[in-house]
Amino acid sequence: MIARQQDERARLWRKLENRWQAETKERVQRLPRGISGIWHRLTGQYARIKAQNEQETLNAWQRDRVEKDALIFRHLEERAALQKDIQRQNERSQQELMQLRADVVKYQENPDHNPPLTRDREEAERQRRKARRRGFQP
Repeated sequence: MIARQQDERARLWRKLENRWQAETKERVQRLPRGISGIWHRLTGQYARIKAQNEQETLNAWQRDRVEKDALIFRHLEERAALQKDIQRQNERSQQELMQLRADVVKYQENPDHNPPLTRDREEAERQRRKARRRGFQP
């Protein structure tokens, strides 16, 4: 999930950066240069184009911010859902462990839990203990 979310964020950031650069280039090309630029400044058209560009820049920034926020909040919701699942699984595991411990206590309290050893099993148990003393673990 982490890698997927990082990949989604990286793709969105690249997409937004490419779009921002293309829109900036488009806005710059709208501004007249040279003698035409001087004429547009004198007639007031330059100020209108500049104001339009500034408004479009603000709108683009806000739009991109909304897209980033939407992705981030979606990722946070996914993470919260995953954390809830993990918490539930941990609680279930704790309950199962407590039940298992209770079963072990009941089993140990029951006098019939150790069946009598037969001669073969007694010999195998002696051999196992003897090997343990030598540092071996069968």
